[in-house]
Amino acid sequence: MFLGATGPLLAAFLSPARYGKSRTVATHAACMSLQHAIKIAAFGLLGYVVLAWLPQVILMIISGILGTALGRGLMLRIPEPLFARAFQAVLTLLAARLLYLSLIG
Repeated sequence: MFLGATGPLLAAFLSPARYGKSRTVATHAACMSLQHAIKIAAFGLLGYVVLAWLPQVILMIISGILGTALGRGLMLRIPEPLFARAFQAVLTLLAARLLYLSLIG
């Protein structure tokens, strides 16, 4: 389970109070993009056929672009101190969810 939750794990090492919201988000996005590129290559080498899922992949790309635009707009409107508190709150909730799921699973 924890191997699939590397986004929140990585985010725990990024501090908006230290780096600012733009650098935090950009660093996290770059790291996750690199990780996903490695996953795509690994699945390709293992014989996974992405073309069979092309419609879903296209929909995910479109939703990712829309989500990025919406998230950027929200990020630019949120003050730095509120962003830092919200970032920590979301990480805490995600950690609590992972612990809960590991206890009941």
